[in-house]
Amino acid sequence: MAELKKEWNPEENKGLRHGFEPSLLKEQARFNESDFEFKHMTEPDSGVAPSQDRIASFFERHFTDSTFLEANFSSVDFTGQFTWEKVGDYGGGPVYKVAKGQFERYIILAPGSDNPERIGIIIAMQDPRSS
Repeated sequence: MAELKKEWNPEENKGLRHGFEPSLLKEQARFNESDFEFKHMTEPDSGVAPSQDRIASFFERHFTDSTFLEANFSSVDFTGQFTWEKVGDYGGGPVYKVAKGQFERYIILAPGSDNPERIGIIIAMQDPRSS
């Protein structure tokens, strides 16, 4: 995920905050910064913040679309498709496993503490539930 080539574009990322504030997570104590890659948070007051379901749908669509992946990632083999599967919950939000061959990551959509519409998008190299 860190290999994503595109730069932050405020127009394309409406409703998402550039940067991440772990202190705004509902269960912030469950997220040790060394174990997780904090990507983005939704901006509930923006009027266009995507819902948890919409974020999950976006990721599912894009992780199973090899055209999008080939255009945005450099170090992954894209023959075949990734799988996208909800595997449980962690930190108050759903955990999704993205896998293909040896590549495996976990995406957590963690709720914020200040507003139920705030969602933190967090990536883990390993299943956070097994720590």
